[in-house]
Amino acid sequence: MKNLTLTIKFKINGVKNYIFANFDWINSLIVAKMNVIT
Repeated sequence: MKNLTLTIKFKINGVKNYIFANFDWINSLIVAKMNVIT
């Protein structure tokens, strides 16, 4: 996870979009198990 990149895009209405990059399958599995990404 040391190469993980997180971009947060803010919209005018206050909504945030989280964009994850440089994710491999094991990182996706870990984050999904932690319920970090909804």
